[in-house]
Amino acid sequence: MKIKLLPLAIMIGITAGCGGSGGSDEAPEPKVTASSCFNAELYTVGRKVEVQTKENGQLEETMVLSNLGHEMYRGENVLHQQAKSKSGKTFSLYLMIDEGSKTQTTVGLAADGVDAYYKPGKLDKFALSQGESYEQVLTMVSSMGEVVTNNKTTFKGIETVKVPAGEFRACKFEEQMSITQIDGSQTQSINNKWYAVDKGYLVKQSEKNSLSELVSYKEL
Repeated sequence: MKIKLLPLAIMIGITAGCGGSGGSDEAPEPKVTASSCFNAELYTVGRKVEVQTKENGQLEETMVLSNLGHEMYRGENVLHQQAKSKSGKTFSLYLMIDEGSKTQTTVGLAADGVDAYYKPGKLDKFALSQGESYEQVLTMVSSMGEVVTNNKTTFKGIETVKVPAGEFRACKFEEQMSITQIDGSQTQSINNKWYAVDKGYLVKQSEKNSLSELVSYKEL
């Protein structure tokens, strides 16, 4: 099951790197980190935005994304984030946000009539230096069975990207995935994501033969 929901936060920042040899007056090289793109406002209860994307060049339905509030989900206090199309389709994420450590944990989701949850929760970790990685083994559980994924996520750095919504400075994350499907078959995949500096929302995503780009993003 592929998650395609745009208002997920991520961070980029510039911090001082190591200096040169003793006595040098040269400025230290800046250290690129994924630190200051964490936009806490993306998780404010009651926040609502209208988003449209393109999938492989084709316009998708406009979605209204809403932070409905906090609730208990599988024993955890989570933020319920919902996307709803004009045709009435809905998609929900159940999130735990830690502003201090700059992490987002997806505990569960509901889409296309299927409810699923992760064990453990799917971690998105943003306090990373350029080139730094983290790994996680996830099991997604639904009424159809279990899918196990070995994830390795790497912060690749900051790039300038052009999408229909405009030009953005964005941080790129590469997610290498080894997936064991319900029937036991195994697949490999690489998922790249670009998040806008300071704004924190997703502007571009690519995986195999799929390319999703942001067309518009408007607060309501």
